Amino acid sequence: MQVDLLVVGAGPAGMALATDAACMGLNVLVVDEQASHGGQIYRAWERQSDGTLALMGPDYRRGGELVTAFRRQPLHYWPGTRVWAIESGFCVSLLRDGVASQVRAERVAVCTGAMERAWPFAGWTLPGVVNGGGAQILLKEQGLMAEPAVLAGTGPLLYLLAWQYLQRGCAPLAVVDLTPLRHYRRALAALPKALRAGHYLWQGLRYQWALKQARVPLYLGACRLAAEGDHWVRAVRFEHRGRKHHIDTDTLLTHFGVIPHTALSAGAGCPLDWSPQRLCWEPRQQDGRTPVPGLYVAGDGVAILGARQAAWRGRLLARELARELNIQPVINEDEARQLQASMEQDAAIRPFLEALYRPDEQALAEEDDATLLCRCEGISLGRVRGLAAQHNLDMNGLKAFSRCGMGPCQGRQCGPQAAMVLAAKQGREVGELGVFTPRWPAAPLTLAQLASLAEQEPD
Repeated sequence: MQVDLLVVGAGPAGMALATDAACMGLNVLVVDEQASHGGQIYRAWERQSDGTLALMGPDYRRGGELVTAFRRQPLHYWPGTRVWAIESGFCVSLLRDGVASQVRAERVAVCTGAMERAWPFAGWTLPGVVNGGGAQILLKEQGLMAEPAVLAGTGPLLYLLAWQYLQRGCAPLAVVDLTPLRHYRRALAALPKALRAGHYLWQGLRYQWALKQARVPLYLGACRLAAEGDHWVRAVRFEHRGRKHHIDTDTLLTHFGVIPHTALSAGAGCPLDWSPQRLCWEPRQQDGRTPVPGLYVAGDGVAILGARQAAWRGRLLARELARELNIQPVINEDEARQLQASMEQDAAIRPFLEALYRPDEQALAEEDDATLLCRCEGISLGRVRGLAAQHNLDMNGLKAFSRCGMGPCQGRQCGPQAAMVLAAKQGREVGELGVFTPRWPAAPLTLAQLASLAEQEPD
């Protein structure tokens, strides 16, 4: 099969881009790992009742128009399809229904969205410690909740999830906010500009007020989080205002923000740049174009700006494609200017959120040497610190000496934190260290699946 445009990811950016590209007459194929379109934010949107849509909050309800427009377009959509390689050409290798195949595309747009940031703390790999995003997926897909649970970490999703649990009648045991109090002082400088997108601020205050009304203990400025247990988490301990706290629970839901999912864009040749503000790697791009001709990126896979921004940027990228191909775009100049203005106003909140919810590098530096950093290969923080003290290593040197980043996730989980530990120990900037060299396949394949590539033809 050959297409004009292959879009990887059916989240807000991918749906918006594919919808407008199909309207312009392009032969579009959208592939996505999930069983239905919507991405993480609008997951299972079409299967929800009106009551559930109301309980999930306004950001989730907003996905209806985007989902409906996507469904109406004459495009190819393959759910349950994993992209495991994007090679020159573009020859894109897929895994669909357990069978490997390949598709050729004139252009590829990687709209893979965000992934949760893994943050090492004592006991974070114990069964029963679950990412907050994973808990939200269970809530959206199956209506399942962890009861009773402690929520801990930092970032807006922490409060959104707590509020969603409250709306379902399942109050958390406690919310442990690990945002350092000094970050609130630093964020004050960005507050006046953030008021331009004040609905985000009021929404966050609303969630906190709901917790207070429900008498859910809220620990602001907590530190030294740890999960205790042998074969399963049995308790959570932390410090708050100089006092030690201990809460018995068999479920700890954690969240430390999200970062761009860059595995496919990096593997396809797009350079990654370290963001010192957001403490993550981001694809190098300009208006969605990467340095690789024909390779584009959009949405939270570029930078974390939220679902609204992702959809708008997907639409603007479709307009850029129309210019390149000398065809009529879906949105005219006035609409494009309006989108740009909306994006600027919506993005006004980002400096405030980035200053407030920036990961705590000090907490990482103070974490015990025995704490695991790379869970795939069982590499501890102490192992990385020890190697950094003995050798002048970059990221691939660290991989060679320790196997950190060689596991199934190829460093997507541990990479940013490993880079921060390495740079801090060696007194260098993270941007000097490079990144783990990506390798295909981007996700594990069985030999049988790989062998099926020679036997099967794609649809």
